[in-house]
Amino acid sequence: MSNIDLADVIARVGSLNADEVGQVQAALTMRNKYLREQATLTNKATLQPGDRVRTKGLTPKYLAGLTGVVAPTDTTRRAKDVTILIDEEFRYLLGRYGSPTTGALNVPAGALVKL
Repeated sequence: MSNIDLADVIARVGSLNADEVGQVQAALTMRNKYLREQATLTNKATLQPGDRVRTKGLTPKYLAGLTGVVAPTDTTRRAKDVTILIDEEFRYLLGRYGSPTTGALNVPAGALVKL
């Protein structure tokens, strides 16, 4: 991948008309969707129960950055979800999004980073 000068990119985007800007936006949206789907598929294929993980890109934002371990697969959840057991020091943050007593939190597989 080549180095991209941000000033050059801004100058080029500034010279585009509205239709061209829309095309660039659509291309970037498609690329981001592809990268999210790729991360989801990779994580679903490689994450095993007991793997240490960190959450990323979740909302509400205070759920991003939590660490824990992958729990055994729960077949009742959505196919793209992974259940993780949050480390005890972060469980108080779960509230209505998970179980503060067990630390179980269901998250999209693409929102995890293996540690």
